[in-house]
Amino acid sequence: MNLKINFSAGISDEVGMRETVITVSSNPNDLLKCIEEQIGFPVRSKVGTRCMVLVNGRSIKKLIQEGATIQEGDSIMVVPYLSGG
Repeated sequence: MNLKINFSAGISDEVGMRETVITVSSNPNDLLKCIEEQIGFPVRSKVGTRCMVLVNGRSIKKLIQEGATIQEGDSIMVVPYLSGG
């Protein structure tokens, strides 16, 4: 299925776009691989340290743990972790 993926804040600067459409399966494990292959952004090495991937506002890691699937029309966002001092 084709889904729109949004990149926010500094991630959009890194990727060079605010949004795009990618082709994904319903398996959330495949989503990170699809982002890397279709956009060229090394998201797997950055999730958990530099950014998080949200599906309908929920962490991709949580969806994988729960065995949930990705559905047509889901909202996908790649957002940076917030930091402060």
